Amino acid sequence: RKAGELALLRCVMCAGFYPNVAQIQRVTGGKGGAKTFCVSAGDLDRCIVHPGSLNARQLADMQANHGWLLYHTKVKTSQVFLHDSTLIGSIPLLLFGGGQLQMAKNRRTIVLDGALRFDGQREE
Repeated sequence: RKAGELALLRCVMCAGFYPNVAQIQRVTGGKGGAKTFCVSAGDLDRCIVHPGSLNARQLADMQANHGWLLYHTKVKTSQVFLHDSTLIGSIPLLLFGGGQLQMAKNRRTIVLDGALRFDGQREE
């Protein structure tokens, strides 16, 4: 029962916080190895989760290029930080994101509001 309530809560949060969405991305290479960061979907700002956030400690474990974060505020100081963030799945974004859905030419990608790309695989 609790799992269903959590899923419903994430859907409601998605409807309320959209378009404050960022995609989790990871870049490998260089001296530091892999670095995880986020890209804000609305303005394509490169940002990171605020170090005081619980998500900052878990960001390396989140799935890159398929993980999404909803956030309440974005603040620029020394870097652009996301405050009050929560991990969200693709399905709630597609259903409750409140934007225009389009199918890409390859027929395997759905684009939400011209910015958020969701890649799907054909099941056979």
